[in-house]
Amino acid sequence: MAQINNYGYEKIRQYILSSWNYIEVQDTTGIALKRFGIADGLEVTGNATTQEIEYKLVITGDSTFLNQTVGKSVLLEVATNGSPIATEIY
Repeated sequence: MAQINNYGYEKIRQYILSSWNYIEVQDTTGIALKRFGIADGLEVTGNATTQEIEYKLVITGDSTFLNQTVGKSVLLEVATNGSPIATEIY
């Protein structure tokens, strides 16, 4: 069995940084409230040589969230539909 070397991990991180650029905010039951991308203010920090990649989203003044409880956020690689890559439950 082969082991991935440092260069291989850098290539994986480069792919993540360039492709996994959408966060969908959902209510507590998993119903999508809104999906955000880089153009909507989603910030993705990190680089191919660091082990941590951070996603930051600040939502202000959006009427979509009036009387809503945010229960989770889901990381995706596409603007619509798609399968979740990671889910953060609050």
